[in-house]
Amino acid sequence: MPVAETTVYEGIIVRVRQDKAKLIDGQIVSREVVEHPGGVAIFAIDENEEVILVKQFRYPMGEALLELPAGKLEHGEDPELCALRELEEETGIRPGDLRYMGYSYSSPGIFTEKIHLFFAQDLQQGEAHPDDGEFLDVIRIPLTKLLEMVRKNQIFDAKTIAGVMKATLLLRGDTFIQGGATVSKKVLIVEDEKSIVDILRFNLIHEGYETMEAYDGATGLSLALEQDPDLILLDLMLPELDGFQVCRTLREHGRSTPVLIITAREEEKDKVLGLELGADDYITKPFSIRELLARVKANIRRVNMLQPQMEVHSESKNRIIIGRILIDCDCVRVSKDGKDLELTQREYELVKFLAVHAGKVFSRQELMESVWNYEGFLGDVRGVDVTVRRLREKLEDDPAQPTFILTRRGLGYYFSV
Repeated sequence: MPVAETTVYEGIIVRVRQDKAKLIDGQIVSREVVEHPGGVAIFAIDENEEVILVKQFRYPMGEALLELPAGKLEHGEDPELCALRELEEETGIRPGDLRYMGYSYSSPGIFTEKIHLFFAQDLQQGEAHPDDGEFLDVIRIPLTKLLEMVRKNQIFDAKTIAGVMKATLLLRGDTFIQGGATVSKKVLIVEDEKSIVDILRFNLIHEGYETMEAYDGATGLSLALEQDPDLILLDLMLPELDGFQVCRTLREHGRSTPVLIITAREEEKDKVLGLELGADDYITKPFSIRELLARVKANIRRVNMLQPQMEVHSESKNRIIIGRILIDCDCVRVSKDGKDLELTQREYELVKFLAVHAGKVFSRQELMESVWNYEGFLGDVRGVDVTVRRLREKLEDDPAQPTFILTRRGLGYYFSV
């Protein structure tokens, strides 16, 4: 029975459209396409460590693709029941063990589709009932070969890549099950260029991260507030809300999620403004994927790691006092002449580090490694200069004639005793 042009799926209005599809045998058929944000994908592996894939003809692209068994959620349907239904219909398989692996946002466009990912094993073979016209075959591929295909970009389906990488982490023990779901670090990508999103998503998933994607600032802000990611990759030039507005609003809501700005802008003022609004770091397009992944890892690690104990000049182990400056490590605040200073998290970490080692000169490279946590960093170190300049504007009586954070020309920065 056809549904209305718009309907409500779990409180979200979705769109229904009619189109014609040319199937692999050349037949033209009419189709009703319901766009809604819900689906499942199942990583099923047998006793021979072979993964079950289906070969399906995707008419919009005009080619057959290898994918994990997958399907759309019916209205109000439990994702686990949907996974069991789709796996059996497409492959004839019933799993003795089905576990939830979390979810992935993997379909760009008007709707961001939430795909629930499942891990299935202890497989029992039965009779399949696939869709006619599009479904071609069930294929078993050794896990090692499938991983190689993913690495060589021979698998194009986003939900399949997400499912394969997440399941591989589970099998290797690099992640764990908690409350029925795998726990891994979530990275929100807010970028309007799909090609960049695809590259970022693939590489992040390959490194074991869970990803969410937004193609405009408003959706990105909503996901950041609702899903509480571990890190946000944020483009500046976005439709609806630009990256500056997203970052500002996020901080106004009290969220301290690390924000890594991705920008094509070379102007220093844009980078300074982004950092001033609360961004933790920036990287300029075009960028090295290796460098970006290092920065993602470092920023997440920085937030989660415990601060090491250090010898400091202080009244107690948790308060650093140098002249007119007081750093309260318990309350994470800095004051000057008794007046609290409004510092970003990065500014606080930098001034604390320099104060703990007052009098010692640190190069930009050393600060990137010690404060930014970029081990062996060999990239752009101008972020240190930007942060020092911004910190001086808040800390010094006259930023042009600093008395607290000084420069040793050709060597680096130090906190004056």
